[in-house]
Amino acid sequence: MMIQTKLALNPQLVMVVSILVGAYIAVSKFIKHQKRALARDEINKLMFGGVVIVWMLTVIYFSAIWFWLFDTISREVLFEMAMQRPLPLLSSLMLMLVLTLVSARISLWSINRLLDPIRKST
Repeated sequence: MMIQTKLALNPQLVMVVSILVGAYIAVSKFIKHQKRALARDEINKLMFGGVVIVWMLTVIYFSAIWFWLFDTISREVLFEMAMQRPLPLLSSLMLMLVLTLVSARISLWSINRLLDPIRKST
């Protein structure tokens, strides 16, 4: 988020970069403690767990904005707008979900292969 104060970046790019940084931290900590690379099922568990946590934090963030920042009139306007045209909102939510799943999977897989101690030694 601090990058956005200096450069204008779209939210999707910020989300992918933050998932990439989180994947690097998770994989490097795992490899440091376990002295081996992640297995496929461990990557899947880490991917789904990370995406669930990201989406839970997003729901908490948006509900806090909804209840504490918006007044009654703003809530009504946003609710009516969402009810009149729900397809753009639903499609953008699905796109964000797919983007988080795909970027988490690709970044976990690639960083796991990059930091694999067995691959490095051979």
